[in-house]
Formats: sequence, C-alpha cells, structure tokens
Amino acid sequence: VDLAWVLDVQLYEDFTEMTVVFDGIGRLPLGRRLHRERMRRIDEMFSGEPDVIYGAEREPWSGATLDWNLGIGSFQELERTNLGLGFGGAFFGGAMDARYRGRVDGTGPQTFDASWQGVWPDQTWMRQLSLGSTRGAGPRGRAIEGVFVSNSPFLRSSRFGETILRGSAEPGWEVEIYRHGRLLAFDRVDERGHWEFPVPIDYGQNPVEVRVYGPNGEVQITERAVRVDFDRLPPGTMEYGLSAGSTEIRDAQFTSNADFRYGINRKWTARAGYEGYRLESGDDLHHPYMALTGSLFSPIRVGAERVVDAWWWTGASLEPSSDFRIGFERFRYDRQGAGPILINDGDQDRTRVDFFLRPFRQRRNMFFDADIERLQTSFGQQTRLSVGGTTMIRRVRTSAQLKENFDRTEYTTFRQSALAVQASMVLRSEARSWWHGTQVRVQTELDTGAGSDDWLRASVGRRVGRDARLEIGGAWYRIRQGGEFTIGLSSVGSHAYVNASMSGRNHSGVTSQLTAEGSLLYQPERGKIQSWPFRSLGRGGLSGTVFVDANGNGIFDSGEETVPGARLLADHFVAETDEFGRYSIWNLVPFEGADIQVEPSSLRNPMWVPAFDLAKVAVSPNGFRRIDLPLLEAVEVEGVVHMRVGAALHRAGAVPITLVQLDGEREYKTRCFSDGEFYLLGVVPGQYRIEIDADWLQSRGLRVAGDSELKLSALAGSGLTRFELLLESAGLSPSDE
Repeated sequence: VDLAWVLDVQLYEDFTEMTVVFDGIGRLPLGRRLHRERMRRIDEMFSGEPDVIYGAEREPWSGATLDWNLGIGSFQELERTNLGLGFGGAFFGGAMDARYRGRVDGTGPQTFDASWQGVWPDQTWMRQLSLGSTRGAGPRGRAIEGVFVSNSPFLRSSRFGETILRGSAEPGWEVEIYRHGRLLAFDRVDERGHWEFPVPIDYGQNPVEVRVYGPNGEVQITERAVRVDFDRLPPGTMEYGLSAGSTEIRDAQFTSNADFRYGINRKWTARAGYEGYRLESGDDLHHPYMALTGSLFSPIRVGAERVVDAWWWTGASLEPSSDFRIGFERFRYDRQGAGPILINDGDQDRTRVDFFLRPFRQRRNMFFDADIERLQTSFGQQTRLSVGGTTMIRRVRTSAQLKENFDRTEYTTFRQSALAVQASMVLRSEARSWWHGTQVRVQTELDTGAGSDDWLRASVGRRVGRDARLEIGGAWYRIRQGGEFTIGLSSVGSHAYVNASMSGRNHSGVTSQLTAEGSLLYQPERGKIQSWPFRSLGRGGLSGTVFVDANGNGIFDSGEETVPGARLLADHFVAETDEFGRYSIWNLVPFEGADIQVEPSSLRNPMWVPAFDLAKVAVSPNGFRRIDLPLLEAVEVEGVVHMRVGAALHRAGAVPITLVQLDGEREYKTRCFSDGEFYLLGVVPGQYRIEIDADWLQSRGLRVAGDSELKLSALAGSGLTRFELLLESAGLSPSDE
C-alpha cells in the first residue's frame, strides 16, 4: 500500500497466480518506456509497404473519357454560350487526348489541340514521351506544339531520401525522431553523449520533432526543420529533359530546350541546359544556363543561377524550424544583349526579402509574415511592402495586412497605402439549429493614403441539403459611391458540377451566369457508361470484383462466391461493392501506382481475410484497369503451452508466441492466457513456424523441449487447428530428459 501511494498507482495482488499488477503507470518512467516500445511496434506494423505490386499493363483499349463544360454568360444570348469538349482514350500504351474550345454559334476564337503521352515508370533512360500539345523542358518550360522526352518521373515521389541528424544528450538516454506524429527513427545516446542516425525526408518542409528521454522520466522536446526544394535530386541521380516545337510566346515562333540535372550529394544539386527561340523577325535567341542549389548547413539553403543574356540569380534562406523563416533572392538582369522573351524591357535589378514567424508553439494559428520587393528599371524604381499577421480569437479567424506601394520615376512619385482586414468564422450550435455550420466572412480595405479606394465585402454561406451550397454576399465601394449584391448556388451531383450566380449593382441592372462541367466514362468490360461530376480527362480508374478465392489461385473463377458490401480504400477514395461484388473507383492519377486495400471490418464473415493487406496498382489513363481482389477463408488456431518442472507438467501463462508464415510474409503474435491457453482468429492458410521470443526464454532460464513440434500446417477449410508446446529448464541435459 505504501508503494502504491508513493508511485501514485493502483496495486492488485493475486497470490494464487503469484502476480502483482500495477495499474496507472503511464506517468512513470517505466510506463513511458513501455508506451514508446508499443508505439514503435505499431509503427512497424503499419509501414505502408505494399504486399503485391501490379505493374503497368499495356492494354490496347481500356475505356474512354468524354469531358464537357458549359459557360453561359447571359441567358438573353444563349447562342454565345462557351463550350468545351475533350475526348481521351488509351492508345498504344499511352494516353491520347483531344480538346475543343469555342462558342456554340461558331463565332469568336476556336481552338483544337491533341496530344499523346506515354509513361514508362520502370525505365531509366526514358520515362516520358509527349507528342502534340505538351510542355517544354527546363525550369521555365512553356506550352508548345511539338515533342517532349525525359527520364524524370511522371509523378515524382514525395520521398527525397535521407539526411543525417546529430545531437548530444546524457549517455544512455533514448532519442526518438517524429514527423507529423509518426516515428521515423529511434536510438540510444552513446557513451560519449552523442547521437547520430539517418532520417527519411520528403520534398518540401520536414518539421522534425526530437524527443529525448532520460532514465528518471526526463523528457526534452526540440523541433528542427529540414526543407528540401523541389529542384533538388537525390545523390547520384541524373535526369534530362528535351523538347522542341512551335509556341505562342510573344514575338516567338519556335523554341527548343535541353535540360540536365544531377544530384551531387544529399546537399547539392547541379543544373545546366539550353533555351533557344526563333523570333518572328527571323532572329535567334540563345540562352545557355547553369545553376547550383543546396544547403550549407541543415537550416541554411543557398542557390545561384546564370542564364546567358538574361540574368544572374542568387538566393539564400534560413529556416531553423517551421516557426521561423527568412529568405532573400536577387535578380541582376543583363542590360546588353538581353532577349525580349525571358525578361521585360527595361528591367535591371530585382530584390526580394520575405519573413515568417510563429512566436508561440502552443498557438499554431498565430503567425506574422512580411514581404518586401524592389524593382529597378530604366524608367525608375518600384517598391512593394506587405506586413501582416493572423490569429484565432475564440472561433474567429482574423488577419490584418498593411500594404505599401511606392513608385518613383524621373518625373513623378506615386505612393499608395492600404490596410486590409479579414475575419471569418463557422457558426456552431449544440442544438443543431438552422444556422449551425454557417460560414460568415467579412473583408475590408481602407486606403490610408490620400486616395479613396475603400471597400467592404461580407458574405454568408452554408450547405443546403447534401450536395449544394448557397452563398449570399454584398459589397460597398467608396470610389463608386454604391454597392452590389451577389447570390450564388453550387451543387455537386452524381452527373455534373453546376454553379449559378446572380449579381447586381446600382444603376447597372442585374446579371446572371451559369457554369457546368462533368465527364462521361466508358467501361468496355461491362459495356457501361457512367458519369463523373468534374472534368477528368487524363485521369484513370480501377474496377473489378471482390470474391472468395476457394481454390487459392488468386483468379476470379466461375462459380466462386462474390462479396457485396465490402468497403475498399484506394488512395484517398472510398468505394463499396454492389450486390454482385463489383466495384468501380475513378479519378486516380494515371501511370503511377495507386494503393488499394479491402477493409476487413466491412466483411460480413469474420473468417474471410484479404489475400493481401495492401496492393499497388499502375492505373491506366482515360479508362479502367481491372483488378479482382481475392479473399481467403481463414482458420482458427488454438493451443496450450506446458512447462516441465522435474517430472511434473504445469501450464505456462503469458508466453509470447509468434506464427511466422513459411510460404508468405505474414506474422501473427499473441500471448498465452494465465492457464496456458492461446487463441488466434483469422489465420491465413499456409505453413507456419512457431517462435517464442528468445530474450523472454533466456530471462527465465527456459528453452523449447526438443520433442516439441515447431511447425504448423493451417489447411484451408480445416476450421480449427490445435497444437501443444512444451518448455523446460535450459539447464537440463539430454540424459535428464
């Protein structure tokens, strides 16, 4: 009792079992350590690595997509309605797209373009090839009508690679690294008081939390920020991009680009290339370039670029954590020989500094930012300054921003100042009244200079029914000496997305407009046309059947049972099988792998288990790829563990048991009850090896008896499988047995 009072826990003693149970130890060093170890095991279980990978499948025909969109600017002139159509299909292993934009009556500008794109994610020398309307290569790629080829990924993985984190603490302490609440790495501090290990990082901001735990319950938490710019490459990676074609860039007819990048190491990436243009005048512009970007230290990033006959660029930033950042960049433009494509006439020098600060870690919604930019031209100087802050006051999100514009030329000086304030909130009510969930937004801008460009806007919006949203707003402008009102209604149905609005101003009458868009999708496998409420040309989908694989061959054979009502997860989409066990999921990124899995809790039979926990499937563009998802009929495994003491046998409790699949990669872990019995439900049929944790056996001076069978056959349809295991003292000799 005294010990329970000192430790502030509950003690439960059971002398018949010779056990003492401590309850409520979460605040103690031991409880924290056990919690950390449990979270590490859970993190290992949900590593997210796929069990099965379905690579790219070059089907000659996997479906078709028809996009459409309408824009009605006036109901009095319906013949001037804007129309957009797009048709896409999978041809020759790639995506063929064709688009038309124009008016219903045929007047006004009309455009038609077509393209074909092939992607080979597993290749190294060429991963992308685009023909027709595409985008040029290089850091400033522009829309062209021509050809583009590259070995860069179609969809770059968010994973960049690894970085080394270092620190110091007391010898023997434990260190854990977290990002977004997920454990990345853990280790112990060495005898010198140092810790160092590689940590996986992604492109973009990587806010990393370092937790250091001492033996007496000490906890130290610090935060670091590791940013990886999107122009960086992992070490040893070489990428190229080549393109050529006609262009609609001002004053240009034709452009060609060659771009090469190389990841020197974890910190530095080099880039070099060429941009060329044929002007309408017949002259040619040549712009070779070189660039180097990287980090001097973990929080400091720098970069430089030279574009011949265009500019010198230098940049640097300091970001020790996600709560603080300051950046600087400067363009120094060439005054002689500069071409009219890359820079504006008269530009000489551009400097920009930006700043971000979140002063309190406990208040993540409060932050301040500032931005100042100065442009020097042959006509004068332009300066732009913006300083602002955002916070949450009760449930009202409020932001304020002070803006200063200062332009000076040889003959005039112009200054404009304004203070902008915005507030928004979502109304909540415990009684779920009619105004519950209504969003209110107010915006205003006050001219703090000599002008009169003040304005005020306010709007109220809320959901109407399941799929519609209504928004009503108004505005007042000092310079117009009047106001306006707007009413908007948007709806997302199963067939189309529709947005209708009406607005009116004093002395200007009332105007209205309507826009709508959607897609029609054709599945040749079913001979079925289905709709999608948004434009989705170039996207892809998955379809198939969830079935019970009676013969275990992984193929949906005739006569096998289908599973209605099964819930599936594919990337961030959720689908459910129909009464025939069929599913269909659309709007997935094509060519690259989409993660798909069956949610076991949605299966009506607890003895059905998915044949794989997670699969990655390469999605076909503008069509559906068929993936049938098999379920296996699992078995039950039960047994008992005995411990031999002399000539007597006793049942052993709390023994950790693991079943390791010999013809697969599954593992099942459990512990014996106090009577030595154990039970496992949902074990996939197969051959298994029985393991008991070696450290657990050694700490108790035990071993598995030599005559115990350490292999188990769980046969499909067997229902219940039972086995027994015998433990004995590790000091027994064979003659003693």
